[in-house]
Amino acid sequence: MQVDLSLNLTNLFNIQSYQSNTNNRVFNGIYSFSSDFNINKYVNLLIRNLNQNKFPVLIESYLSIINNKGLFSEYLNKEKILDIYSKYVKIRNFIRRRIYFKNLNKCRIINDTDLDLNNFNNTDTDKLELYDIVNKSIYQFKFCELVRIIKYSLMYRSIDYSTPKPIKNPYTNNIFNLKQLVEITNFIQKQYNILGKKMPSYLYQLISCYYDVDIFNKNFSTNNLYKVHNEYIDSLDDDEWWDEFNDFIKVYPEIKKSFCKICALDKHPNTFRLLITPILTINFMNDSDIYFMGHAKDRYIYLSKKIGLYFNDGHSIIHSKNKRKRNININSSTLLPLNINTQVNIEIPNNLEIDIQPNTELESDSELDSDLSLNNFD
Repeated sequence: MQVDLSLNLTNLFNIQSYQSNTNNRVFNGIYSFSSDFNINKYVNLLIRNLNQNKFPVLIESYLSIINNKGLFSEYLNKEKILDIYSKYVKIRNFIRRRIYFKNLNKCRIINDTDLDLNNFNNTDTDKLELYDIVNKSIYQFKFCELVRIIKYSLMYRSIDYSTPKPIKNPYTNNIFNLKQLVEITNFIQKQYNILGKKMPSYLYQLISCYYDVDIFNKNFSTNNLYKVHNEYIDSLDDDEWWDEFNDFIKVYPEIKKSFCKICALDKHPNTFRLLITPILTINFMNDSDIYFMGHAKDRYIYLSKKIGLYFNDGHSIIHSKNKRKRNININSSTLLPLNINTQVNIEIPNNLEIDIQPNTELESDSELDSDLSLNNFD
């Protein structure tokens, strides 16, 4: 439950809100914790970042106060600032816990089935119960459902760009708060440890960004865009994949001239698609003016030379000659009544006498037949 405790704590500290105009800057809503205006200003700066969940800014400001860096000069009483801020955080957390446990007993389970309409059992070990204190509700989720919800929220793609969406509860369409996200990621990590596997990289990235989707998008949008495009190309069937590849090589005449589909399928029948898919993914990103992984054209030329698929202009002539030879062999074989390699065995009788006149010029096959005399053929 989000509660702005800045106003509630004024009575505890016996302080009042006021406005001040210092160095041509107007500070609205600054609460006086001390007689020193600078102390109040920096304490309120930390409190505002805390209440707005701006944790990276909060940590940076906190360390700047400790190390006397940036706007925090040495003459400031940093011990006083940190002491006041520490007391504020303790009182704030105490009130939030009281409110939380007060409303916790009022929560009731809303869903008896998962998102696939399968009933939950009390013995399920891969089930997480998330409390929604604001709505006084409890929502049950399975391990695989939580992974899918986070994945498709962070990997959401709009046309050619990766645009992560806030992670929402599918039953209410409300954004999960920070506490719920921490519970979810801790539960997911525990389940992966049970399975003996590592969490997906995007979950570690989300944690490193303090569960802030905007920071996640700035730091990891290009990596996630690559994953999204790679999954899309990998899911294509063979005909669609070859269409994508043909569109790619048509853009670059050098690649089109050097490519030979016959040799590609002959040398790498099972691995050619696997080798070229990352290059097609990079080409998608190049179309979006993203070149942090290089240029698709250069990557293809380097790979094709390495695996022996980069040919010169005369390579196609070799296949044309071989094709003509095959056509000639096929046509000539149809004219032969007998295979030339076939052996014919003829039995000649022992008493067969063949009388051939020497030095006789034969003009035709008929003359040869007339000069062959068969005697004593019994």
